[in-house]
Formats: sequence, structure tokens, C-alpha cells
Amino acid sequence: MQGDVFLLQEVHLRDEEDVSAFTREWGGRRLEVIRELPGCLSTSRSLILGFWRLNTLLLEAEAFKAVFTSFYRSVRAMRPMYASVVEWWEAAKCRLAKFCRAVRARGAGRDRAGVAKVSADLTYLHGCFNRGEHVDWALYEGVKERLRGLLEARAKALAFQARLRELEEGEKPSSYFFQAARARRSAPAFVGLKRPDGTVAEGSAMLAVAEAYYAELFSRRACDPGAEAALLDCVSARLESEEAQSMEADVSLEEVREALLSLRDGRSPGHDGRRRCGGWGASGEVLKIQQYADDTTMFVSSARSLGRIWALTDLFGAGTGSKVNLAKSSVLYCGRWRDDRSGGGFSVCTGGLKILGVRFFARDSAALNWEARLNLVRTRLGVWTRRQLSLTGRVVVVRSVLLPLLIHLAYVFPVPARTKLTLTRLVFRVLWGGRYEYVSRELMYMPVSGGGGVPRIPLKLDVLHACFASRIFLERAPHGCYYFARFYLAGFFRHLVALSHVVPRSESPSPGYESVIRFLRQCPLPVTREDATDHRALYARLASRQVVTPSGVPAGVVWSRVSGGGAPGAVRDLQWRCALGRLPVREILHRHGCAASPLCPRGCGAPETVSHVFWDCPFAGEFWTLVRGLLRRVGPGHVLSRDGVVWSGAAWGYCLQ
Repeated sequence: MQGDVFLLQEVHLRDEEDVSAFTREWGGRRLEVIRELPGCLSTSRSLILGFWRLNTLLLEAEAFKAVFTSFYRSVRAMRPMYASVVEWWEAAKCRLAKFCRAVRARGAGRDRAGVAKVSADLTYLHGCFNRGEHVDWALYEGVKERLRGLLEARAKALAFQARLRELEEGEKPSSYFFQAARARRSAPAFVGLKRPDGTVAEGSAMLAVAEAYYAELFSRRACDPGAEAALLDCVSARLESEEAQSMEADVSLEEVREALLSLRDGRSPGHDGRRRCGGWGASGEVLKIQQYADDTTMFVSSARSLGRIWALTDLFGAGTGSKVNLAKSSVLYCGRWRDDRSGGGFSVCTGGLKILGVRFFARDSAALNWEARLNLVRTRLGVWTRRQLSLTGRVVVVRSVLLPLLIHLAYVFPVPARTKLTLTRLVFRVLWGGRYEYVSRELMYMPVSGGGGVPRIPLKLDVLHACFASRIFLERAPHGCYYFARFYLAGFFRHLVALSHVVPRSESPSPGYESVIRFLRQCPLPVTREDATDHRALYARLASRQVVTPSGVPAGVVWSRVSGGGAPGAVRDLQWRCALGRLPVREILHRHGCAASPLCPRGCGAPETVSHVFWDCPFAGEFWTLVRGLLRRVGPGHVLSRDGVVWSGAAWGYCLQ
């Protein structure tokens, strides 16, 4: 048995002899009478059924012993409320577990506060040193030692929770480990490298070929002064020669000392040093990089333009000493040139060309990208569907896992109609596990106060695509694509933007901009300038619906009962479906042809509705009569009513466990 864990055994009493033994061994108030039992520290429920684990460090605390004694006395006082010792002990176990977790949570909060205080003291001493003030180094070392001890204790706790010690002491690898090892062993490897003369080097000669290739690729080359001057002709602002020499010179000790003395608490060097978390705010005109050093994409419309690109790259290489890596450069022909295979010196891309996470093809780029993204969505959601999650948890999975996979692509390509239907089916298959949908989809789309809070993914993606294109035109984005957006969208937004008649515009937009115009025209609400540039506001207006309210009860009363408290997700799902009347009772199943009779199976002769199951049935009345007696012993202020039972009956059951 591990020394820092002890196991409490579940006790079942069968007769009076067991009762007397239980009273003799567990009736004392000292914690030492609880026997430590040998057991297996495995996570398998079949091996430790009837046990639960508890850190013995908690038991060594005197404060815990004092509060546990008084708490256990109150638990024993509840014994007359139960019909048997077994029923009492089942309830006592839950209370003991919650009590221990609460005590440990309070202790963890105190530990975090201690770490924060010691860290603040250490930061203060660092600030004193940076400002040149006197620092007590003995105090500094003591604070560091206290912080080290607290962090080591936290690390040991995390290592115990991660079961690192068990893994190091001989736990056998799983089948997944062996499968991964076999996959790595069978992965393709280099068997040869091609030399510049066309021959192939194998074995140990491959290393020499690779070294020669990269040495030549990154070797220093002489720069052409004429090419340098041609490249710098377009630069308007330049540094003076003295400033350039100062920037290129080595940093002096005096500069380092001045920078360190200018440090303020929690800031970087300099009189205006930024904080550790955060950055400088934008001041002046916003500048954005349109070209990356190692990822340059150019669009040309003729062979002459391609030749001009070669001339510019040669000029840049002569002026900087760099060269184009032709092995990683390719050209993709589109439109009427899609069958061209000349390349103009570059390799011709036969598949898709990936640009900033989006793959472009010679034709049908949108359909091919969305099909690939759907396959990724199916893979990700397949992992989550195998987990036991509540309906609320599955909605969180849709929001946090599915949506991020689609947003980036939605800015570039409109979503095809078939893809929208497939996404909707995937979402609700995940929410209901492929079973019958007891709540309509329109109700699931409504807000959490009454609805399921499920995002309208097709609408969200359409809004993102339309607002992105509209914002480029309406806000005059400092980008070359502004002229394309103006050419295709000027006719639709002529009531919002006044343009001269000499500005060219299109009466037959391209497919991408046509989808934007079609979506904005089909909006049931008038689209303002703010809506067209703010996708969150437009989506909120289009997706807003009224709150669902059961008849005769205020909305705040119902949904505060449904969503309030600390009930588990499955219990909140049951409360929500109770309030909506969407439970699989016989009356509903009979209307859908899934049950032979709508009557209650307990013989009362009334239709089995949700209200009947939780309140009107005589069997339910007997149960709530018993509950009233128990509640009077707990507190005299509890009152049971039909509304409270029907719309939060699951919460009562949770509280009584």
C-alpha cells in the first residue's frame, strides 16, 4: 500500500451482530480507530469497488481533525432519518466525500495565496535592486527558499496526480505505445540524395552531399553596389551615416548600465518600458506586413509578368546576396492557363498550393477545401462522441472544438449549401448521440434562457464571409484587394457609399462576391453600415429569438431553478427538459407511435405526462410525502409545490442523495 494514500472500506450491515461491530469500531470520536486497509492503487473500479482514495496529509492536520469530529457527529445525528443503517451509510459516504473535498479546496486556496504573497515579496526585492536601492540579501535568499519549498510541494502533488511514480516503477506500456512505435519504425526514410551532376549518393556519402548543399546555399556572396542602389531608390526616409554606424556598433557597458538603471518594477528597459503582460498601444497609422521573408505569393496575368518577377528576384539576390530556393518554389496555373506546364523556371504545382493555411486549386477550390475541412471535423467530433458528456457539455464542445476549425476558412471561401446541411447533421448527431431528438432544432438554437444555446453554424459562417468582404470595401482597407471589393460591391452598397461615376464597377460579380450580395439581400432585417462591418452585431440580430417560458410561470423563476445551484450537467439537462415538457413519457411516445398506450403503467388510469410523472401520480405523491418529512427535519422553511417539483424536481433528487 502506498504511504501517502489510505483506503476506506465500504461496510454493509446484515444483522444485529454487524450493527454492534460497526458501532464498536466506528462509534468513537478519534480518527485513529479508522483502520488502514491494504488495497491496490489502481484506477480500475473493479479493483477498488467499495473504496475511495484520500491524501493522508489532510488527516495529519489538527484543524481537520477538529472540524471532522464535529461534522461526523452531525452525520451520526441523521441516523434516525433513515430506515436502515445501510441507507444512512450510503448518504453519509456522499457527505463525507463532499466535506473532505471542501476542506482540501479551502486548503488549496490558502496555498495559492501563500505562493502569491511570497512571489510579490520577491518581485518587490527585484524592483529595489533594479532601482539601485539597498537590498537585504539574507532576506532575499530566505524569500527564494520559501518560494522554492512551496513550488516543490505543488510539483509533488501534481506528480502524484499524474501517476508519474507508478509509471516509473514498472507499469507496462499499452498497446497504443507499441502501435506508435511500429508506425515510427515503418515510416519512410531517406535512402539516397541526388548530387548536382545527377548521380545518387547512398549511405555515409549522403552526409557530405547534404553539407555541401547547405554550405553553398547559406554561403556569403558579394553584393552588387548597383543593385543595392536600385533597391534603395524607393526608400524615402533613411538614417544618417552617424546613426547607421551607431546602430551597427557593439553595445557598450555604459549603455547597458543606463538601461538597467532605467528599469521600473515589472517593466522592460527604457523610460517607457512596457509591462511584462501586454504591449504598446497603437499610436499613429497602422502598418501591416504584406510580404513575409520566407513566404511570398505573387499573382500574375501573363508570361511577361512572370519574366518581370524573375528580373526582380535576380536584382534582389544581387543586392542582398540571397537566392531563390527553387526546390520549394512552385507555380499554379489557373483559368485558361490551367493546362500550361512550362513553369517559367519554377516547378509546376499539380495539386493544391497552400497559402496561409488555405489550399488553392486550379478549379473548385471552395468545394475541395470545405470537403477536407469536413473530414477534419468528423475526426475531431468522433473523439468527443465517445465520452459521457451532458447536453450542456456537448454544446461547449461544438462551440470550442468545431467552430474554430471553420472560422478561418469561412473568411476566404463561402460555404456550399451541401456543406451547410452536412455540418448541421454532424452537430445534432453529436448533441443527441445519433438518437431521437426530443427538442426541436429551432428550440435548441434559442438562447440558454429557455433554449439550448447551440450556435447557428451555417449562419455564423455566412455572416463571417459577408462581413469580411464588406469591411474591406466600406472601411477602405489598406490592401490591394480593396479595389476588387470596390469593383464587385460598389453597386450593392451605393446607398451607403457615394462613389464617382468614373469608378469602374461590375454588374455581374464573381462567384465569391455574388454569394456575399445574395446573403445580404436575403437578410430579413435591413443591413446597416454597422451591421455590414461587425459580424458579431449582425449575427446577434439575425439569431436573436424570444425566450421560451412555460405558461403561467415567470421566466426568471423557471430558468433560475433550472440553471442555478451546483447540480451536475446531466441533472441540469433533466431539469431543462422537464420545464420544456420534452421527456420520453408514454403520452409523448404514444403520439409518435413508439408506445402502445399513453396511460400510466402504475394503474392510476391517467395519461402519463411530465406533470403526472413528477406530481400528479399517486406513487409520486407518496414519495413527496416522505420527502416533506425529511425536509422538516433538515429545516422548517422548505415548502414543496407543484411548480418547484415539475421544473426543478431533478434538483430535489440531487440534493437528497
